[in-house]
Amino acid sequence: MFWFIFYLAKWNMLIGAILGLLTTIILNIFFMKKLINNFYNFNKIWLIIIHLFFSICIFGFFMGVPVFNILPGIFGSIYVGKQARIRNDNVETFQHNLKIVNIFSIIVLIFMCFCSAYLALSDPYTASNLEGMFNLSFSLTSAMLWMIIIFGGIILLLVQYVASMIIAKRIYKKR
Repeated sequence: MFWFIFYLAKWNMLIGAILGLLTTIILNIFFMKKLINNFYNFNKIWLIIIHLFFSICIFGFFMGVPVFNILPGIFGSIYVGKQARIRNDNVETFQHNLKIVNIFSIIVLIFMCFCSAYLALSDPYTASNLEGMFNLSFSLTSAMLWMIIIFGGIILLLVQYVASMIIAKRIYKKR
């Protein structure tokens, strides 16, 4: 943030970067040990906020293409697996928590897919952009675009769900 503020203010960005680095080091000295010790005891509201924040950031970073929006859901399942292992939760508790995280992650991913679909369908140049990007020898029709959106979204949801289940269960079973 210091670098960005110094950039916007047209000040020396090197000083901003150094101040940012020093601030980070000082904050780590005072808060990192407490954060690490309580990492798997975060309030659920904070976990939801973190998940939504990174989902929005990833969506924006990849310019509305939701392919990498499966990552927050997968990381959420990793968190649940490690949390259950550390707490020595029984299988039922672990599966219940994993189910909740997966449902939330799927809902967020569905929302991101709808936003992406809206952007793709409202832009009159989406088909020609895809043709140029992938060097297609044929023209994309609106029906093809709809199929890409629908089947791509379903595949994303399935990949996130399956990957989350497999990864979380493997982490939980490492005892």
